[in-house]
Amino acid sequence: MIALPIGAHVFLARDPVDMRKSIDGLTLWVAECIGRNPQSGDVYVFWGYNRRLMKALVWDRNGFILHYKRLEKGRFYIPVLPPHSTTWSITADHFAWFMAGLDFETLSVFPELSTPNYC
Repeated sequence: MIALPIGAHVFLARDPVDMRKSIDGLTLWVAECIGRNPQSGDVYVFWGYNRRLMKALVWDRNGFILHYKRLEKGRFYIPVLPPHSTTWSITADHFAWFMAGLDFETLSVFPELSTPNYC
């Protein structure tokens, strides 16, 4: 499992990306296609045309980390995004569910509880 940097946002690409791209090609995509700084510490998630391949790009203090996952069976769930958007911002929970191959739009977490009295 990928440990996300504290405070990092996770952005899922709307369209499939050529999985032959590596760090240079993906950082260029982040900068030119969505106008974000690839060195922001945010996580950028890309998926291949067959939805069996996934790459996640993140800046870590002094260099890029590129995570790569290939599903041997099944496909990653990719939500339908509005045509005007280039990415979708997802939570750390959604990212973990995405990595597990789950339909993260139908899953939900329990609400946070704040119990003022313990007795």
